[in-house]
Amino acid sequence: MIRRVGFAMLLILGLLWASHAQLLRAVANGLDVSEPILPSDYVVVLPGGPETRTFAAVVILREGLAKRTAILRNPETNAVQEGLRLPTHEMTQRIFQERGIAEERMFFLDGESRTTHSDLELIGSILETDPDATITIVTNRFHTRRARWAAARIYGEKLERFSFVGAPSDVFVWETWWQSQRGLDLILAEYLKLGYYMVVYSTSMQRLAVVATALGSTLVAVVWLRRRRRIFDLHHEQAQQT
Repeated sequence: MIRRVGFAMLLILGLLWASHAQLLRAVANGLDVSEPILPSDYVVVLPGGPETRTFAAVVILREGLAKRTAILRNPETNAVQEGLRLPTHEMTQRIFQERGIAEERMFFLDGESRTTHSDLELIGSILETDPDATITIVTNRFHTRRARWAAARIYGEKLERFSFVGAPSDVFVWETWWQSQRGLDLILAEYLKLGYYMVVYSTSMQRLAVVATALGSTLVAVVWLRRRRRIFDLHHEQAQQT
């Protein structure tokens, strides 16, 4: 009996180890809902990664896949106030300028960027002045699901006017994100933020469903850990008896 349990455990562990890379890639891929780049009227870079996201928008503008770009303003940080660095929106503007994007193709949106949710609300001002506009949102791959989720809650049926393009990150390799501390931090933190959004910005019934799912997942994990502990204790006890 002990040998059978031990063999089964080794087999399960072996299968998990053999497929762990695929499973972990699937974890990251679950955050990526990037879409093909299609022609649009505007392209907007969500703040947070000007070194990668802005350059992706430059390509879109250069290729004529967007007519104009709207830039979100960022609140001043202590580093900006002390003159140690440029505001993110000014950095974004300079990248566009240095890459040959004409001034008339750029404009700043009113308001300040605070969160992904507030950013998407600010972008809505484009639709107020141009109701038939199509908008390409550029962010990092791991951020596209939360951005699209927020847009769906804000705009409902108008979501079809938005498309989401995921720029690659230059701080970790997507296919092996778990081998990098930055990859671990960003991917796992993004799932926590996505869960937070689902609780805060959902209806009461949706919040209940999210909480129930979280509790159910926790219960399954606890039961699995307890069973694993019992098997270990049984194996240890029988090993001592022999």
